[in-house]
Amino acid sequence: MNLYIYGPPGCGKTTIGMLLAERMGWHFTDTDKIIENEAGMPITEIFLQKGETDFRLREKALLSNLVKTTRTVVALGGGTLVDEENRALVESSGAVVCLMCNPETILERMGDELNARPLLVGSGPLERLKALLAKRAALYDSFPLALDTSTLAPEDVARKVQRLSGIFRLTAMGGGYDVIINRGMLRDLRAELEDRKLGAPFVIVSDDHVAPIYAQPLAEALSPLGAVTSIVIKAGESSKNLRTVETIYSDLFHCKMERRGTILALGGGVVTDIAGFAAATYLRGVPWVALPTSLLGMVDAAIGGKTAVDLPQGKNLVGSFYPPAIVLADLDTLATLPGEELRTGMAEAVKSAMIGDSKLLGMIEGLNGEVVAEKLDGIVRRAGRVKIRVVEEDPFERRGPREALNFGHTIGHAVEAWSNYEIPHGDAVAIGMASESKLAERIGIAEHGLSDKLSTLLNTLGLPVRCEAPVEKILELMAADKKRRGGRIKWALPIAAGKVRVGLDVPEEDVRQSLKSIGCVG
Repeated sequence: MNLYIYGPPGCGKTTIGMLLAERMGWHFTDTDKIIENEAGMPITEIFLQKGETDFRLREKALLSNLVKTTRTVVALGGGTLVDEENRALVESSGAVVCLMCNPETILERMGDELNARPLLVGSGPLERLKALLAKRAALYDSFPLALDTSTLAPEDVARKVQRLSGIFRLTAMGGGYDVIINRGMLRDLRAELEDRKLGAPFVIVSDDHVAPIYAQPLAEALSPLGAVTSIVIKAGESSKNLRTVETIYSDLFHCKMERRGTILALGGGVVTDIAGFAAATYLRGVPWVALPTSLLGMVDAAIGGKTAVDLPQGKNLVGSFYPPAIVLADLDTLATLPGEELRTGMAEAVKSAMIGDSKLLGMIEGLNGEVVAEKLDGIVRRAGRVKIRVVEEDPFERRGPREALNFGHTIGHAVEAWSNYEIPHGDAVAIGMASESKLAERIGIAEHGLSDKLSTLLNTLGLPVRCEAPVEKILELMAADKKRRGGRIKWALPIAAGKVRVGLDVPEEDVRQSLKSIGCVG
């Protein structure tokens, strides 16, 4: 997959493209510069000596080669995608983000470069530019991923482009890895594996809900690269234990997995955790790829390199930090999820909004409770970016910032365990957020009314905010939680929408009362 930066001349395509390539660890290409180098003359001279038709033919030939590359940020000329064939070619090989800018700012940015723009050379450059923008207005407006750069600094533009396109690089764990949240990712899997030199034998680890839909097509697509085997486990949290991992070890042995092979985690959060843990521990470490197909997996479980299984005593007590080689989140797979899965997955998106992105919270509120796959692209990308930012600050949860991700999970994990994992993870996290936000208000760190606002949103999304579990049992289960330091639970609690405090030591009586406030008994 490539990232194409498009738009009128002077909107910063080259500057932003170079910044993005540096941030993502990708290659950078400027089509205009390549054409100039190949022709041995600037574009203005090509137009004068050979005509625009010659330039466009060179452009088309160049594109036919560029679309065969991967992991490249491409700055396109302003007229490149006027040609419908060019546009179809580019959109088939990556995401296109159209940068826009007001004409006055464009002229100011161009400065002395104005004479290098053949379509703007001559008297009255502002009028000529306005006429060009008007002529191409329908084209530029047709791109769903667009950004006005008129008042933004280059770093801000680059950050926003990543959020729009869903292409990120998490750099804080080892050599770093790409996180791509887009459509068609499973279709492009073979090319992404080849580009990263991830080889056979391939073992697809999936569950009995996801495997019947996607495992066979993936196996067929990868078979030219070598042996492909599938391991299918029972769906659900009840499978997330050492017994399942032992079964996977046995299957990996029988299919002759090697250290240079690749494990593909195809499914939701449970599959991601189990397959990642198996990859971390089998043969002392095998490369793995996260292919999340659930909303919860895309916004949380697949990002960050945490892998784990449960023990009878509690959730995620055995695990490791072992990042994947790449995360490919195919937004198309959300359309195959039952409504219940989308609903519960929204809890993790709300958590991301509460700890680090108030604008994301507004986007979720804007759904008005209508959680449907076609409306979630921007929410998934934005929530994924929150997780990436937090992980980069504290990749191994040693300094504190990553503890922000525990909001809703301290009580939520205990609620899950109390229900013997019959309460879905998302529902348990929603209950946890409701109680923990009340706790934050009770101890005086959260703004007044925050818990009521959050509970209203969770209710609108169809998520529970009450639980009738015994208070003392929840406290007992929390005592075994891995979030302890010095024998005490360290809480991550919200202080306002998009802001959280971590490492808090809270009196047990306040916790007890917050549990009672959501219906817990005792």
